[in-house]
Order: sequence, then C-alpha cells, then structure tokens
Amino acid sequence: TLRAQMQKEALLSHQIKIEMMKKNRLPVLIIHGDKDQLIPIKAAKEMSTIFSQASLCVFEGCGHLLLAEDFKKLKKELLMFWSKVTA
Repeated sequence: TLRAQMQKEALLSHQIKIEMMKKNRLPVLIIHGDKDQLIPIKAAKEMSTIFSQASLCVFEGCGHLLLAEDFKKLKKELLMFWSKVTA
C-alpha cells in the first residue's frame, strides 16, 4: 500500500540521517527540557549518543520553550559551550 511504502521510505530516511550524524566530528550541544511534551527527553538522550562530540544539557522543570522558560540559563549554557569550542 501507499501508506506502507511511505513508512518504509521515512524509516530509511531516518536511518540515513543517523548514519550521517555519526560521521559528524564537530562539537554539538543538545539542550532539552525534562518536561518537554512535544519531544520526549529520551530523544535528546539518544541524540547525545549518536554524536561523538555531543554535550547534553537538560533543563530541569522546563518544557519545549526553553527560550521563554529560562532565558538566563539558556544564554549561560550557550555562552559556556561557545567559549569551550572556540578556545
């Protein structure tokens, strides 16, 4: 069926993207709220294992809108990451 074909193509596309991410050697900062209801924290944890140079920063008590929920902490984490990767 068309639906089955679309699902198969989506899965293949996902697998190709993961393989491409594994090849990345640049530093990656993954920031995620532990109360995010749109994207589960499990996804952020999985992403942090895919990238060899990943840092995972979890915002306790925050959801999907980190910029609005804790701007000061977000700014601090971004600046710390930037200073680390540009040193």
